[in-house]
Amino acid sequence: KKSLARLLNQEYRTLHLSWIHSSILIPASVIIILRKILKRERTRYTNPTHYTNQVMNRFYEVEQMIYKTLNYLPFGTSIAAVALKEKL
Repeated sequence: KKSLARLLNQEYRTLHLSWIHSSILIPASVIIILRKILKRERTRYTNPTHYTNQVMNRFYEVEQMIYKTLNYLPFGTSIAAVALKEKL
């Protein structure tokens, strides 16, 4: 996040910068660690089930409520930025 902020601030005025997708950080980390331990390559992509989509939607709804309250998330798997190009 700090690296992205430095990069953006070279030519842009950063209005907002925050982690996103906090709700999947722990499950994603567990899967990555298990793959390394089991020495498994990535599995082929399959479409998630309806149940999986419902569960993930609930996680994201909670995440959105937290984000709207705090205006940032303290950790996550991705970063979202809003920046303006300054006129020279």
